[in-house]
Amino acid sequence: MTDVSTHSSFGVPTPFTSWFQQIFMSFPRLLLAPMSIGAVAFETLAPLILLAPPALVGVPFALFGVSFHYGICLLQNIDFVSWWGPMY
Repeated sequence: MTDVSTHSSFGVPTPFTSWFQQIFMSFPRLLLAPMSIGAVAFETLAPLILLAPPALVGVPFALFGVSFHYGICLLQNIDFVSWWGPMY
């Protein structure tokens, strides 16, 4: 876990990482279990987006994808936004 002085991950601002980690690790089954199911579903079903019309799903998928990876950045202090952001 990070400490209170951690405010970024490879240049990406993560101002509340320590606070989020303390809360989520205090209630792992309540908070992290549903999030893990959602993460596995998102990662598994993401390739199906290629079958949908880009004009319909492009922007929502990009917004959800970037926010998903920024959530990982906040909770784990691992910068996926810089690497996966351009893919969206």
